[in-house]
Amino acid sequence: MAPFDAQAILDAVDAGTAPDTWKVYRAQRSYFFGWGISLWGLALTYIFCCAVIILLVFPLSSHEDVQSRLLLALLGIVCSLFAYAFAWQGFVLLRQIPSAPKQVLILTPDGFVVRTGPQAVIPLSNSSIISPTKAWAGTKGGRIFSVTYDNIASTALRIAPRLFETDINLMLTCINPLHAMTWRIDNRFPDTDTIAQSIIEAHTRYTAQHAQTQ
Repeated sequence: MAPFDAQAILDAVDAGTAPDTWKVYRAQRSYFFGWGISLWGLALTYIFCCAVIILLVFPLSSHEDVQSRLLLALLGIVCSLFAYAFAWQGFVLLRQIPSAPKQVLILTPDGFVVRTGPQAVIPLSNSSIISPTKAWAGTKGGRIFSVTYDNIASTALRIAPRLFETDINLMLTCINPLHAMTWRIDNRFPDTDTIAQSIIEAHTRYTAQHAQTQ
């Protein structure tokens, strides 16, 4: 069996020569646009609240009431920090729109390879054939990582519903070195629950086929 070459897999997908046994998922531009605009909307809301506090409420407070003025100032600072955090995260998402077609998740019979822009959670571990800290030219802060099925002892799926989307977390126990890691498959890719289930099923098939050859 040829060694699992993550970069060669990515090159084949980029060249359009991926075999039919691979399943390729590409990031959706709508994910970055929709969430980026939503976060900017939240940032503007906090900026508005901060402006109301500074321009309306603050002048109305008594000059002698130092405690009230300090509380209002603190509230304005907190609103400003939230506005900055939401605006920055929105910018991080929006700037990934041009690189969306290059952000891919590839399922092969022997393992999977992922190339993304910045993610909330990535497996920072030595189990990846290509270090998860390796950047690629498509986007600032991008990551490339891969996991082979022969290095997975067990898999599990944890689904955590949230207000606006559902977190799909793939729990992997790796063999060399022995450790556990959690990978959140965010909605930049379509059908995240199907992706996670496909990985679990592919690992089960790989383990069964390997056991038959022993």
